[in-house]
Amino acid sequence: MKKNSKWWFITVYSFDEDRPLYGPYSSEKECWNAMLENAKRELRIDTEENGWECEFETVPECGRITLTDHINGHNDVTNWYTIEIPDLSLIHI
Repeated sequence: MKKNSKWWFITVYSFDEDRPLYGPYSSEKECWNAMLENAKRELRIDTEENGWECEFETVPECGRITLTDHINGHNDVTNWYTIEIPDLSLIHI
């Protein structure tokens, strides 16, 4: 990790152009845990409230979580990614 960088996570949907960004977090672990909590909440909504069949995959070493919802013969896919962003306020031009 670069000094003075922060961690964020972004959510990318196959069915929507919205790209929510969450953060900053002070460490990769803190970011991953927040992202995992967010993804598990979405999984719970999709399975328990919506009644959809879902696949849930976590790949911590790549900083990615994938939720695939099987809905009426098609798939909606949501991916979460961790992102490390340097503190740009420290850069002098």
